[in-house]
Amino acid sequence: MKKASIGQISAKSKRAIAALRNKPDSKVDFSEIPVQDPNDPKWKKAVVGKFYRPIKKPIALRLDADVIA
Repeated sequence: MKKASIGQISAKSKRAIAALRNKPDSKVDFSEIPVQDPNDPKWKKAVVGKFYRPIKKPIALRLDADVIA
């Protein structure tokens, strides 16, 4: 059996995903997904945007006064 490299999805996984996609939400088992509680102490120190900040570029834009109005 050939191993899939990072970023590639195996044929077996693709079939499983397709099967889930075709199921209605009421038939999908979500019981194994852990509950994400925002009041959990381990999340108190979490900072949004600490590691990723998109690059901003300044631009100038000239519009007619009637367009702004």
